[in-house]
Amino acid sequence: MNTSAQEICDGADNDCDGLTDTDDDSVDLSTTATYYADVDGDGYGDADFSTLSCELPTGYSADATDCDDGDGAVNPGEAEICDSKDNNCDGLTDDSSATDAKTYYADADGDGSGDPSSTALACSRPTGYIGNKKDCDDTDSAVNPSASEVCNGIDDDCDSVIDTDAIDAVTYYDDADGDGYGDESVSTTSCTAPSGTVTDATDCEDNDATISPGAAEACDGVDDDCSGAVDDGGVCPCNVEYYDGDTYLYCTTALAWSDAEASCATYGYHLLTIDDKTENIWNDNTADAYSTGKWWMGMNDIASEGTWVWSDGTTVSYTNWHSGEPNDGGGNEDCGQLNRFTDETWNDEPCSSAFAYICELD
Repeated sequence: MNTSAQEICDGADNDCDGLTDTDDDSVDLSTTATYYADVDGDGYGDADFSTLSCELPTGYSADATDCDDGDGAVNPGEAEICDSKDNNCDGLTDDSSATDAKTYYADADGDGSGDPSSTALACSRPTGYIGNKKDCDDTDSAVNPSASEVCNGIDDDCDSVIDTDAIDAVTYYDDADGDGYGDESVSTTSCTAPSGTVTDATDCEDNDATISPGAAEACDGVDDDCSGAVDDGGVCPCNVEYYDGDTYLYCTTALAWSDAEASCATYGYHLLTIDDKTENIWNDNTADAYSTGKWWMGMNDIASEGTWVWSDGTTVSYTNWHSGEPNDGGGNEDCGQLNRFTDETWNDEPCSSAFAYICELD
């Protein structure tokens, strides 16, 4: 060290002028370092504001990568977040590296539902993207969770099931007897017809192929043609009437009681059983419309004298014998009949007598 020496950055007063390093204006600048203003104190300096110094000055940094020296939260050491700033000074603002960026899904078909297999991270929704991943076919705008399922072999509504609950599905009805008419009470809705089903729902007896709307009605105690009425349409040789869910035949051809019972059985009926006063009055009045003569009913004591029963085995719960009847006049009056009297009461008669008769189908 002497007065002829060059001052350099070494912590010594090289030229013996009482000044050391950068305190001496004659310091060799080639031995100094460049430092950058760090106004926000985040450790990163502003490249636009620098100074040469032998040591780091206060308020400066050896780093020159700060892109906003007025914001301590903006520097290369920060994480990018969605706040319209280039937080990490990489030259990009709110790019996909933002820690709070959201995932968006491509909506190529523009139906408002995104493709879960095609994504983009962004702070705001990019054009052509959407915030949900509900689309199951992003090439078809008619396929999305808001679409109606239709019968086309495609999962239109993206519920992972094809053609289920389709709006144009058809209701099919079981046709157990194979007569082409289905049972309304057993149905399924489908895009294709299940085996053993039809679209018709008008069968009234799906276990018998001889009974259907296409069958011909016969006098057999059955609603063969599913019209809702048994033995209608004039198919019986007797007059058909209906009361309280039952069907009655008023046969005016006179027969002995046993022959009348056999005749009723031929058509699937039995001789009349009367359960209460209302039914008794209705039958008496209806019979009068066809004949005011005597009519056989099913009441009899053929098996045991004095023990009156109905021919179909129904328990006797109601009787309406005329005063003094049954009297078994002549010792052979074992069968009951209506219309012997005009007050709707009953009488007993010999079973061999020939009268009109009433058949009933419960």
